[in-house]
Amino acid sequence: MEHQVAVYGTLRRDDSRFGALSASQFKGMGKLPSNIALYDYGAFPFIKTEERIVEPQVTCEVYVVDDKTLSVLDSIEGHPHFYERKQVNIEGHGLSWVYFLEEAEGPQIESGDWIEYRAA
Repeated sequence: MEHQVAVYGTLRRDDSRFGALSASQFKGMGKLPSNIALYDYGAFPFIKTEERIVEPQVTCEVYVVDDKTLSVLDSIEGHPHFYERKQVNIEGHGLSWVYFLEEAEGPQIESGDWIEYRAA
């Protein structure tokens, strides 16, 4: 079965865990819904739902993955015991699985782009 996944952090092309997605079909860049904010957890980012509009929106990459790859991603992200995988609508791409860490705390990444933030 195929699944659509949107990634915003270390699973993106220019970061450390992209190898898990390197054989998957890249659908394009996207933006997470405007009620989701990006935060710094130290070595990696996390997102959580906000009760406010977040601008700019979080940058993500959208991929089509198979069951095996989704299982690998779940393992990397510690789903469901650490990150929680939820479906959200990515503009221009439709419903995609995204990993949330709703209870964590950290400084907000104002740019909404982990790769840009990490490079600065």
